[in-house]
Amino acid sequence: MKALLIRSYGVCWTISITRELTDLFFMHLLPNFSECWWDQVILDFLLCNGGDIWLGMTVLLPGDAHLPMGQHQTVMRI
Repeated sequence: MKALLIRSYGVCWTISITRELTDLFFMHLLPNFSECWWDQVILDFLLCNGGDIWLGMTVLLPGDAHLPMGQHQTVMRI
């Protein structure tokens, strides 16, 4: 789940779009990249990548999503 590591919607969507564009551009070289349009758009891009990004950002605490890595505050409750 890249959203847990990257913690940025913009960067996560950029990575997802770049990956799908790579599939399109190298489809003629590697036959396993060849997919139906609906498989690439609906299943890969929206459900898998979008669901991954949404779930990863939802799992993060609301206050921690904007903090860079290493600067998170730990709250101890007794």
